[in-house]
Order: sequence, then C-alpha cells, then structure tokens
Amino acid sequence: MEEDELEGSKGCALEEASSSSSTSWLSSVAKSQTLLGSDELNKHLVERRAVVQLTTWNMGSLPLPDEHQLRKIFYHGDIIQAVDVHVVAIQECWPDADALELQMQMCLCPQFALFHSVSFGTLHLSIFLRRDLLWFTTESVEISQTLRSGRLFKTKGFIAVGFGLFGSRFLFINAHLSAGDDSDRESQRAEELKRVIGIAKGNMSNSSSYDATFLCGDLNFRISRLKRSTILQELKNDNLDALLKDDQLNNLLRNVEMTKSSLNGFQEAATISFRPTYKYDLGTDNFDSSSKKRSPAYTDRIIYKCKSLPSNEPLVSCLSYESVKDLKTSDHRPVYAIFNVIVRPGFDTLPLTGAQFKRDVFVKAVQQRAKFLLDRRKKIASSACSVM
Repeated sequence: MEEDELEGSKGCALEEASSSSSTSWLSSVAKSQTLLGSDELNKHLVERRAVVQLTTWNMGSLPLPDEHQLRKIFYHGDIIQAVDVHVVAIQECWPDADALELQMQMCLCPQFALFHSVSFGTLHLSIFLRRDLLWFTTESVEISQTLRSGRLFKTKGFIAVGFGLFGSRFLFINAHLSAGDDSDRESQRAEELKRVIGIAKGNMSNSSSYDATFLCGDLNFRISRLKRSTILQELKNDNLDALLKDDQLNNLLRNVEMTKSSLNGFQEAATISFRPTYKYDLGTDNFDSSSKKRSPAYTDRIIYKCKSLPSNEPLVSCLSYESVKDLKTSDHRPVYAIFNVIVRPGFDTLPLTGAQFKRDVFVKAVQQRAKFLLDRRKKIASSACSVM
C-alpha cells in the first residue's frame, strides 16, 4: 500500500513538473511571438529608440515647389539615414493637398509610406513611417478645429493626430495662430495656444496616456519692444540672443504663472540658433521690402512635452533644431526638429492597424518615380550615343 502511494506521489510530481515546464514554454513562446512585444521592438528599433523628424512650413498658398526643392525639407545631411518617422505640418497649404502628399511620397520613396494625413482648410498634417514599422502601429485618432470665424474660418486653427508605435503613444499638433504685431494680438495668441492644447488633449481618447505631445506651426509670435531697424542691426551683428530675449513665445514659456495651464511642461525643441523665419521677399534672403516692411520674427516654431523614465531620463531628446535656409519659395522658411524618442513595448490587445497606410499614394509615387528614372536613363544613353 505504501509503495502504491509512493508511486502515485511520484506520478503527481512528474505531472506537475511537466505542467509547469509546459506553461513556462508556452509563456516563452507567447512572449517571443507578440507583435508589439520586446523582441520585435529590439529587432526593428536600435536600443528601443525612434528618430522622429518634425517639419513645419507655411507655404503662403503658393504653388507647390518641384521635387528637387521639396526634398530640402527632408534631407539635412547624414542624420537623415537614421530617421524612422517623418511628420510634416503645413500651413497655408497649396490648394491641392493630394498633389502635395504625392510629391512628398515621391521624395521619400520607397523607404517610407504615408501612414496618416489630415487636411482642414489651409492646414495639412502628414505622418510618414518607415515601411517595416507600419505593422507595429495602433489606430490613430484626429481632431481639427477653427480658432476664428468669418473669412478666417479655416486659415487659423489646428489639426491634431494621435497614434501608437509599439507600446508608446504620440500626439502631433499643427497650429496656425493669429497674426499681428499689436500687444493685444500677443495676448490673443497666448490664449489660442493654451486653448489648442486644451481642446486637442481634451478630445483625444485617454489623452493622459500620450508619452509625448509635439506642437508646431506658424504660431505667429513676434519680437516685442524692438524696432525693425534694431532687429535688422542685431541680425547684422549676429546677435540672436538680443532678439530671443524679447521673443514672445520664449517669454510665455518662461512665465511660470501663465504656464500653470495646458502649457505647463512644454518647452521649445532646443535653443534657437537660426535667423528669423519670417518675413522674406520671395526667392531671396532679404527681409520684407514691401511698403508694409514687416519686422523679422520667429513665427515658425516647435515645442513639446514628454514623460520621463523611472530614472528621470526624458523619453524625448532633441538632436537638431534648424531652419531650411535654401527653400525660398515662400515668405516663410521651413523649420525642422529631429528627436530621439524612447519607445516602450506594448501588448497585442491594443487596437492594431494591420499595417494600414495610404496605398494608392504609395503605388502612384513608386510608379511615377520609376518612370522618371527610366526617362533619365534613356536621356543619358541618348546623350552618350550622340557623343560617340
């Protein structure tokens, strides 16, 4: 009887060990086969970091530049090779947003695909992802709203798009605020900026879950208390600090009392080291020579807010913050920031997109680019034959 009980206890022990081993194996397999988990994240993003390039540009409602000109908003030296996500925010967009999307897709083909885009009046926001990262995105949400009424109904307002990459969530906002040099306009812009952030985050599902919020656009902040002649002289002396000291947005972000609101925690991408981005005579480096002679200003800006790791390391750090000096088709210079963003693993219970992207735009861009390259080869071959 004792031998039977001993054999039975051995059997139970073996079964438990087998069950435990099986459960451990299944857990290991499940972990390695999750789409948004650590293994895939480590495989596709080195050190779990994504490089995000955010560009803002007021096109002035002028015709779309050719591909050679437009490429200047994407390519800024060797660091472009490491970019994983391109976000482009346009204000006063050329009327044909479809043509703009196609042209940008042609500039980025075939490494990137247009994941999501939104148009609202003269505002446009587009998000391009490295093609292999499309599988690891979660569903996007969006909101667009005007800040004005009457004829400015859709020229002053904002677009916001939120989406997930692996287990991290990001919110991007493109805003165009009120213009004007008067002091009352400065207060109006400050209120509009706080309102934009409040509305955008308040209308997004579970807005507190965003790891980082990026806001950019033609924010129209000016340089206070300095005459145009003084600004031009300081620029001639390369004394940017004198201008930035009186920059309205800098003062707003520094003012603790005013930032006890939706603006709390926001900071500029980095310290500005470039010349004012507004207002230029078209095709030149000359500031406004029209009868209005508007004062130079840093109207085009990028600010952000992010969470931190338990070690207090911010999830977002800025690698570069510059203007695109060589793109002169508008009275504004484009501004871009390149960010290093820490990405967290996620769970497959999140609402996956299934690698959704704007397939029609991608296919058309690839085909047009292939035709362009083929025509160029034929032209080169024909020229070579003529020489011989």
